[in-house]
Amino acid sequence: MTSVSGCWNAASTNDQRYQNPNMGTWGTGPFDSDLAADFVDELEGLSSEWIIDVLHGALQRVADSGTRVDGGDGVEAVAAAALVAAQVPDSGIVIDPDAGPKEPDLNCQCP
Repeated sequence: MTSVSGCWNAASTNDQRYQNPNMGTWGTGPFDSDLAADFVDELEGLSSEWIIDVLHGALQRVADSGTRVDGGDGVEAVAAAALVAAQVPDSGIVIDPDAGPKEPDLNCQCP
């Protein structure tokens, strides 16, 4: 993992999560895979500021990837975009409370 503002930034293509052949996808939704679920789980306990940094990093990796997007980076970018889009009033996008992150811990002290 790489550092973002002193905290973590999910994923690189060398991350062991992308090498596990037992990872699965069970649907077509933005959180319907083990990688997306792991990405969202790692947002737990982060302050809103840290979450924004992580989401920005996930989207930026895809924007910077050129013509080929790594599958893991793509999964995280789709999950990040869904979390952002769900915040737009009247977007019609609803995040299942069991799939999306819980309320951020605004007192989080990231190392």
